[in-house]
Amino acid sequence: MESILPFLPGIQIALAVVLTVAILLQQRGAGLGGAFGGSEGSVHYERRGFERTLFRATIVISILFVIAVGLPIFIAPSAYTTSTSSETAPITLPTATGTIKATTSDGKVIDLPVQIQTTQATGTTAQ
Repeated sequence: MESILPFLPGIQIALAVVLTVAILLQQRGAGLGGAFGGSEGSVHYERRGFERTLFRATIVISILFVIAVGLPIFIAPSAYTTSTSSETAPITLPTATGTIKATTSDGKVIDLPVQIQTTQATGTTAQ
């Protein structure tokens, strides 16, 4: 079932576009008032033919869209949860050695050996 995860964003985009088109194709009323949810009358209206099919298809597409959006949570729940584990693991830090060029008070340039030592730290690991 996890093999569908790479294709899910494309499926979601396609469903969103189809759902948007299906919603925009439905007629609510003529004129600008219909675009904002108003209607030119309170007459009972029954959908027939293509309008009924489009209305039902819009419902089915919206249900499929909700399923497609929620599906990753059920397929791979570990990707959507945060770890509350307090396990610690050692972190190895490197030790650096080298030389630094320094100038003495009489103008002489000397090389000073330098070694930077680090201590071992612990940190939390995510699972």
